[in-house]
Amino acid sequence: MDNTFSLFSCQLFFSPKLKASRNRGLKLATGEYIGFVDSDDYVRSTMYEDMYKDLVNNNYPELVTTDVMFVKDNGYANIDLEFLARGKEKVINPIQDRSAVISESPTVCNKIFRRDTLKDFYFVEDSLFEDIPFSYAKYMEASKVVTIPSINYFYRRDINRGVSSINYRENSHITDIFKVLDRLDFDIKNSSRYEIFKDEIKLIQLAYSLIRVEEINNWDLDEEKKILVKDKMFSLIEEKYGNLDSVDITLLQSKCGINICDEYTNYLDTEKEKIKSLKN
Repeated sequence: MDNTFSLFSCQLFFSPKLKASRNRGLKLATGEYIGFVDSDDYVRSTMYEDMYKDLVNNNYPELVTTDVMFVKDNGYANIDLEFLARGKEKVINPIQDRSAVISESPTVCNKIFRRDTLKDFYFVEDSLFEDIPFSYAKYMEASKVVTIPSINYFYRRDINRGVSSINYRENSHITDIFKVLDRLDFDIKNSSRYEIFKDEIKLIQLAYSLIRVEEINNWDLDEEKKILVKDKMFSLIEEKYGNLDSVDITLLQSKCGINICDEYTNYLDTEKEKIKSLKN
């Protein structure tokens, strides 16, 4: 292998369904590393070059990741944001630094994955939020992750169109979050690292399911209906992931927000009181 950028070949796969397109790309790709870019986002012009240099310098890790910025337009495409960089690249062993798993973004688009680690691995289809199990499972399975502390990926959020807009209106697919979080649980159990990362998995499951509940507050529904939908979601979260007794609350709040954590705590307290009153 020579140390040139020809290691990367650009292969584009288009499909009306994003997950099917990504899975087709995984089957057909021949490069040694695989990356994903959503069609409405953009990257810094040197993003993949920088990632390539770091993977060569660090003996070809399973995963290289960089920072993400959420934007509304392409206004940052030609702006030098190096002043926001947080030092030099960092080499992480996820088993030794499990907190790094929690702080990582769930998106696959700020990462490149060594292709030999993705055999028989695929995205959950017919579901939203499919990046979560893919990114976190591969992160937890890795023995070495290189993190580049520079903003290289620009994730476009538009409340009027695209995937982001789904979060601002009534969404019948909100329960898809449980399908993808169950997939994360399944994948890590199959990789033999479940006992190592079980606390991180529970926190991820709680955080991303609560983030979905938080989005209900943005829906164009009357408050009574919002409360009914949120209570149903809280009930499912409690049933699947339990209460917060063994959870690092500060870490959970940093991931999904203080307000939604308080709402879930209030829900749990109310349910306890209901059970007590029934017993009396």
